[in-house]
Amino acid sequence: MRNIIIHCKESILDNKEDFNLNYQFDDGELNVIIPYNQEAIDVNNRYSDDEEFVNHYGLDYDLVNMIELV
Repeated sequence: MRNIIIHCKESILDNKEDFNLNYQFDDGELNVIIPYNQEAIDVNNRYSDDEEFVNHYGLDYDLVNMIELV
C-alpha cells in the first residue's frame, strides 16, 4: 500500500493536545503517514494547493518540510 508522507518539523507537536494522526520520528523530523486511498485522493481533489491539504489534517503548513507519495 502506498502512503502520503508529510515531513514536518518536530515542533509541530508543541501545541497539539490531541494528535490523532499516524506518525513516526526519523532524523529530526516527524513524518505524518496518510494512507493513499480514495479518501486521501478526495481530500486532495477538494483543495487547490498543498497548504490547504495539510491544513485539512490539522497541520501547520509553516512547519511542513516536504510532502511525498511513497
